Amino acid sequence: LTNYEIFRALDDPIRGKIVQLLHKKQLNVEQITRRLKKFGYKKAVTTLRHHIEILKNSSKPLEIEEIS
Repeated sequence: LTNYEIFRALDDPIRGKIVQLLHKKQLNVEQITRRLKKFGYKKAVTTLRHHIEILKNSSKPLEIEEIS
């Protein structure tokens, strides 16, 4: 990956906030959703999964728990 691709993935405000949340603690998608709502980001879980997938594909591995 190029630096451009990494910065482009982090350019989105929601993805930046997800990275901030995961920097502090390992969270699953439901936990990320709840915490983002506290900051005024009201997105569907499917939308957040999409953002997380972009982050996974563009940077070092993110620690996200999968919920069955």
